[in-house]
Amino acid sequence: MRWWERYAGSLDEELKALDQLGVEPHLNDELLKQGVVSIDVRVSILGDARSGRIEYPELFSYFRPRLYVRSLDRSVRHWNPINGELCLLGRSSEHWEPQMTAADLLRDQLPKWEEAAVHAYDNERTPGEDSQAEPASAYFPQQPGQMVFIDSSQELPAGLIWGWMKVATAKGRTSIVRDSPWTGWVVEIAGSDRKDVIAAPEADIKEWAERHGLESFVCPWIALDQPPTSLETLLDDVLAWLAGKEPDAPGKILPFQSTKKSGLLGLCFPEEAPGGGIRQGWLFIAHCRAPKIKKKERGSTKQVARWIVTAEGIGRTGLFERVPELSPLREKTIAVVGLGCIGAPSALAFAKAGVG
Repeated sequence: MRWWERYAGSLDEELKALDQLGVEPHLNDELLKQGVVSIDVRVSILGDARSGRIEYPELFSYFRPRLYVRSLDRSVRHWNPINGELCLLGRSSEHWEPQMTAADLLRDQLPKWEEAAVHAYDNERTPGEDSQAEPASAYFPQQPGQMVFIDSSQELPAGLIWGWMKVATAKGRTSIVRDSPWTGWVVEIAGSDRKDVIAAPEADIKEWAERHGLESFVCPWIALDQPPTSLETLLDDVLAWLAGKEPDAPGKILPFQSTKKSGLLGLCFPEEAPGGGIRQGWLFIAHCRAPKIKKKERGSTKQVARWIVTAEGIGRTGLFERVPELSPLREKTIAVVGLGCIGAPSALAFAKAGVG
């Protein structure tokens, strides 16, 4: 039984409260038939009237509803530019109470959001605002079971726009398929001429890859001057931007990728760093060519699937950036005591990593 059925009249109360707030609520009847409560609204955002959407969770009112507004200025903080969600409450569950309504959320929190959203990352936090970075790469949807690891300490030199990189992966896994688990490690980054290595991971990471007999393949990378904001037109937008900077570059990248059954295109861009300031963020566009059904006249054609593979920082810098509490453990020795030391997953992981 759905929440608006279990608590008779609760959905009508939500609509009435939103109407009294003056946001012109309109319930999406088609989605309601599918068990989804979605209400279109008109809200004032930073002085402009905009169309928005409130989506309710299945276990409302124990969990908070969410407000989505598209096409805001990309400099706005506490807003997801990919799906349009506004972060109106802190992450802790203590900020939402079951007796609250979506109208309460808009009335009480939207003005606070407007105050915080226009502040720069380095500005002092407003009262009640979480002090955290909002790296653009975190907003992109992850492909389950797929990841590219890249050393957080290596950075591209300023002024370079594109080039080539080597990505290592398990032997026999150099082909990447959308619905299959896959992991890669960036082991070398070179410029567009492929002559000089301009960035490489820490020595122990590269030694680890060599020790495990990983295979590597080459893929292109592009360094953008701002984070991408669209999933639907991502590749076209990136290539158009690159052509404006270096007209011959797309003609070198596209033919190379067209010869590969599958591969990656790395995108580097500036984003907020958890420790303050700006860092180089990464994500990857994966592609895979699959044979299509043969047609009598045209012969066999191939369909190209594209999706996002997110990146994760590795190395000491990335580890201590994500979990600063681990920093004091650098000079410590770990001892595993008890029967679990024989075959426990943690003990095996420590042994494989050379920790004793």
